[in-house]
Amino acid sequence: MRAATDALRQSHATVGLKCHHRAWRLLHDGAQTTRGDWTLHKGRRQRLLTHALALTAPDAEHGVRATGRGITVVADAIESNGSLIGVRASGAVKRHHIEALALQWLVLHAADRPVSSGRLVHINPKHTPENGVPLFSVVDVTAAVIRKAEDIDLNLRDLEQALAGDLPPPQTGAHCQRPFPCPFYGSCHPTLEAHPLSELYRVKRRVLGSLSAAGIASIGDIPEATPLPNTASLQRQAVKKGGLAVSEDLSAQLDRIQTPAVFIDFEAVQPAVPAWAECKPFQMVPVQVSLHRIDLQGHLTHCEWIAETDVDPRPALAAWLAPKVAGAATLVAYNASFEQTIMRKLSAVAPGHLKTVLLDATERFVDLYPIVRNHVYHPNFHGKFGLKTVLGVLLPHLSYEDLSVNRGDLASMVLEEFIIHQTPKAHDERAETRRNLLEYCQRDTLALVKIVEFLRNLKRS
Repeated sequence: MRAATDALRQSHATVGLKCHHRAWRLLHDGAQTTRGDWTLHKGRRQRLLTHALALTAPDAEHGVRATGRGITVVADAIESNGSLIGVRASGAVKRHHIEALALQWLVLHAADRPVSSGRLVHINPKHTPENGVPLFSVVDVTAAVIRKAEDIDLNLRDLEQALAGDLPPPQTGAHCQRPFPCPFYGSCHPTLEAHPLSELYRVKRRVLGSLSAAGIASIGDIPEATPLPNTASLQRQAVKKGGLAVSEDLSAQLDRIQTPAVFIDFEAVQPAVPAWAECKPFQMVPVQVSLHRIDLQGHLTHCEWIAETDVDPRPALAAWLAPKVAGAATLVAYNASFEQTIMRKLSAVAPGHLKTVLLDATERFVDLYPIVRNHVYHPNFHGKFGLKTVLGVLLPHLSYEDLSVNRGDLASMVLEEFIIHQTPKAHDERAETRRNLLEYCQRDTLALVKIVEFLRNLKRS
């Protein structure tokens, strides 16, 4: 066993309190769990921290680092009166915020940097730039932090002993996947059936228990006589045949998509600090859209829009979008309630008759998600029906693996930097970022077109 030379980071210690095995390996094996988009997270975090402390604790010492009991923590701030301050991009105090401050409390005391009280600074969800309500709320959490610190202290002693010895056995649970997947997940979990019962869609726990009690572990082993909900029944059919299964109703569902058809996808930002008038913290604001259109003759065209300045994008987007959807017999989206909600909100800022155009268009949506979920299944879906999963299985050449921006949450972060904070600054870098964002959103709507085309060809054959 290689001797540990470094203290655990606070994030590692937090998960280590729930799983000594993970903490031991993080410390001794040096595994890294840094996300690829950590730079974006770090930049957003630092910006919020600076803003919050300037308003609520301008004279406090920022970024106080301390090491004690084998753990290194970095407190957001400590005031001269000994008040420990934590800043969180949240609309309320949450349990894990208290846990984080409690761990810092213990380490600071062990490092001869005692603190006497605890305060949590969080976003005030009632704030808007116009209403005079403070952007940040400050909550005294001293009592809660002290109580939690007493609990953690006992667990921390066990963790210290575990880290000093040989590799402890795994302690599996929800923490294996949250808040981020454990890097040792595969070695701690036995190989499952290729298609375990856990992949079944919305099957009651009672039914799953009965199947397990009968010795059935795989979807493919469920007897045909066992009644299942429609989607789960389709899953059983696909796993048994080892390939794609479709329902008899698929054609009728696809016939709901009439031309001219517009396949639409929005991207949005949700800044913690409102960037535009009449916006609240974390309010969703659309800043990008992609449209693929199939006309009456079956011709496919594409158009797109993206905000590029820090001016409120909603009026310009509404004015651009309304004429594009006005003549569509059908609008197609994946999880269409998102697009419908955005279009209703855009209608509120649309000029003149365009307001009615956008509102009317929301009534002509066909949601491709339930069509796929209820009528199509391939064993390689593994119980998931998200667009990226479905596309990667049915049309792998169109997967997102070749894109620099390849996830919705990443796109939202990049868009917030690109539009609100005008980052990057250099012309060439902005052009590349813009291109990456456009490619991602365009792939979303092209995926919708191609999935519909694939399923229609499937039924014809």
